[in-house]
Amino acid sequence: MNILQSNIDQKKLIQWLYIVFLLFFPFGSTLLPISLKYITVYPSLILLLIIFVISLKSATKIFKFIPSIYKYFLIFLVIWLFHAVAWLPFVTSVKDALIDIRSIGLFFLHAWGLLYVYFVLGKKFWQINRYFFTAFYFFLAIVALFEINTGIHFAGHFTDKLTKLPIGNITYNPVFIYDNPNNFAVYLTLTGLLAFISFDVKKINPAFFLMMFLFNYMIYYIISGRIGYIVFYLSIAWLIYYLIFKYRSTKAFRPIFLQGLLMLTGFVILFLTLPKYYGPIWQNNQNDRKIYVTKKPGLNVNESSTLIELKYLPYLNKDTLDERFTSTKIRIALLANGWEYIKQTKFMGVGPGQFRYLHSVNQKKYYTKTNIGPHFWLMEIFSQYGIIIFLSYVVLWVWALILLFKKMNINHVFLLYSILVFFLVSAFPSGFLILDIQWIFTSVVLLKLCDSSKIKTNNEGNF
Repeated sequence: MNILQSNIDQKKLIQWLYIVFLLFFPFGSTLLPISLKYITVYPSLILLLIIFVISLKSATKIFKFIPSIYKYFLIFLVIWLFHAVAWLPFVTSVKDALIDIRSIGLFFLHAWGLLYVYFVLGKKFWQINRYFFTAFYFFLAIVALFEINTGIHFAGHFTDKLTKLPIGNITYNPVFIYDNPNNFAVYLTLTGLLAFISFDVKKINPAFFLMMFLFNYMIYYIISGRIGYIVFYLSIAWLIYYLIFKYRSTKAFRPIFLQGLLMLTGFVILFLTLPKYYGPIWQNNQNDRKIYVTKKPGLNVNESSTLIELKYLPYLNKDTLDERFTSTKIRIALLANGWEYIKQTKFMGVGPGQFRYLHSVNQKKYYTKTNIGPHFWLMEIFSQYGIIIFLSYVVLWVWALILLFKKMNINHVFLLYSILVFFLVSAFPSGFLILDIQWIFTSVVLLKLCDSSKIKTNNEGNF
């Protein structure tokens, strides 16, 4: 009886620790931080550390029962952490390296902590996640609407930049405490996905998907996030698939489907036959501007080129160049610079945190304006940590995809869609490793795969 009571008390303790951890999670290190000499601790981190310490006595038992893919995930994070630490004597900027090392360590801490909570709570884990991530999504939506309508933001690097810019759409971009509209878009997108992942997807009303997709699209549009448009089209494709899956056996499905198909056919016919007006984004407005040409005859680049080497900058008009150097060109240039780092280091990488440092001191081949972050998750890993860590990370997700396709059902299709969105939105922020929502999302997706493998949990008698 005492053992049983002890297990019940432990389950309640972990449940409340996890709930309070989640409640503090949206605010990160901005709420009640405690600055130590080399690190800042904050409520959600302290709670996670408590969960980690409690879990140590059951570590062997947990590791014995978890599926191979999550074991691989944890081992990979440990190897990645040691690999990053081993770089310290060789990097130029130790400060930037330590930021990455801290992020990898916290990534492991979240992955292990969530696994332990899942083992102790079982199905209750998903119920808590459903409530929290749904509430978190609506909280972010309310914050976004407030910032869009008022132009009031928490002060930071983003607001410092606003003071130097004319009033425009960017003035009203939502950022919350994430200090960048792109980061906000990542949190909003992944939080919504985490809420749905925690449900049995086939029981969700399609209207909820549509509402989330439309609101997300509005945010992508406001912040001019072009990657978000691809995410939206992918989301609509998922929604169409889900509607067909959910209602294909009903009597109303066939007539509604046929009528929708006829209307779509009619639209295509009209679009192909009627005269059209093309808006500004389809027109070449360069005729309205003064065209600057390169100052050096025979130079094979100009201000409209996609990739511009730094050595050519003295021969170009800087104002015209910056005006035409879009976010798409910046990301292409960042990817090209990353590839240069990979080649220069013979696929070994430049070391943790060094991509940003090297760009900040102009040790790069291509012009990227003031942007110094990789702006794509896979390039962030490959260019800094080399081929071994990169391929090890790719293997994790290939393994996950194999498991998804091996037992394809509607929940697995949604997981597949979520993974695709995850990698797309990784192109939003300048750096992805540092974002705690990325640590949570990766862990929860892999735990969902473990859940589909029917691993045993505490309420089934393991502890």
